[in-house]
Amino acid sequence: MFATKHRPGADLPGEVAAAPIGLMQNLIEEGQAQGHLAPDDPERVGVVLFATQQGIAALINGNLIPAESLDGILETAVDQFIRGARPD
Repeated sequence: MFATKHRPGADLPGEVAAAPIGLMQNLIEEGQAQGHLAPDDPERVGVVLFATQQGIAALINGNLIPAESLDGILETAVDQFIRGARPD
């Protein structure tokens, strides 16, 4: 969805991705401030979570995941991320 074509001036996908990545970073900062997530670089953590979601979307769009396993897959990924990012 955000893949750029290999041509000069193909900036739009990066610009389009900035909004959801920024939202993800804001949510991570909020979770860190409230003590729900371990302190870390929110931009880096957000990119990892966003990349995970983007990877799931690519697997779904490529029909690489059986249809019966799609229900709740993003929720599972976010839940696993949050459990792993909790403070000690």
